[in-house]
Amino acid sequence: MRGFDGALSVTLYYDGQTRAFLLHEEWLSREHHQAYLAFIEERGVMAALLGFMEGPPRVTYYERLVV
Repeated sequence: MRGFDGALSVTLYYDGQTRAFLLHEEWLSREHHQAYLAFIEERGVMAALLGFMEGPPRVTYYERLVV
């Protein structure tokens, strides 16, 4: 995702005991992220990634609040 239009940052969190992971991505907008998802889907990247997962990723969008 680095270098893709609208990508701001990505952080990977991993639990070695359960082998679970969480990708925290920051995007300029939801539309930028959805364009990225479409891009990797069209090129077969998502299908390749799914081979390493128990199921499809769960995408959740949050509004960033500065407190």
